[in-house]
Amino acid sequence: MNRSHFCLGLLLLAGLLLPSASIQAQSAPPNRAGLIIVQPDQDPLTYCVALDSDAQTTGIQMLEQVGLDFIADYGNSMGASICSIGNTGCAFPSQDCFCQCQGATCIYWSYHRLDPDSTTWVYSQFGAGQAVVPPGAVEAWVWSSGDSGSTQIQPPDLTFADICAGELTAAAATETDQIDWPMYLGFAALLLILGAASLWRRRPVAS
Repeated sequence: MNRSHFCLGLLLLAGLLLPSASIQAQSAPPNRAGLIIVQPDQDPLTYCVALDSDAQTTGIQMLEQVGLDFIADYGNSMGASICSIGNTGCAFPSQDCFCQCQGATCIYWSYHRLDPDSTTWVYSQFGAGQAVVPPGAVEAWVWSSGDSGSTQIQPPDLTFADICAGELTAAAATETDQIDWPMYLGFAALLLILGAASLWRRRPVAS
């Protein structure tokens, strides 16, 4: 192998190391989601919830994560229905899970998901035990009529950034304080490669 081939190989190796270090140093997207609870005659409760690392957190698990007292009926066709949150709702199983939805008036805990594209609320077509919550999502539970009339209460206009702003700022500050080891190792490797190339160039060539 002559010197030109050796130097070319070193440069190619450096080109592979540095992009790899840069990619590793980039921070991962926040593994969190927003949760809103809308109870009657109260200000909405908001939570920034840390999701499971396996990306399989469900809507029910979101409620469990924030420590809310709730009662769920897991034995219906929807998989899981929320009967009460806090002191609002139906005392299942002594009462029917939809105890206030027995006649013309139907009030229950409705499950909503924020559309990330249009930032509008969409009534969830999946039960909370089946719906997987992706990072950056926002979900809401509203004690209200399930129809589309004037008695229906919509979740507030809050985005993921609105709910999780404090947690995201703290996470960014923590990442800034941490040593970026992959990047430093990439630069160290580059310096070693350049040093080796310099020594190689200084070696006398046999005549």
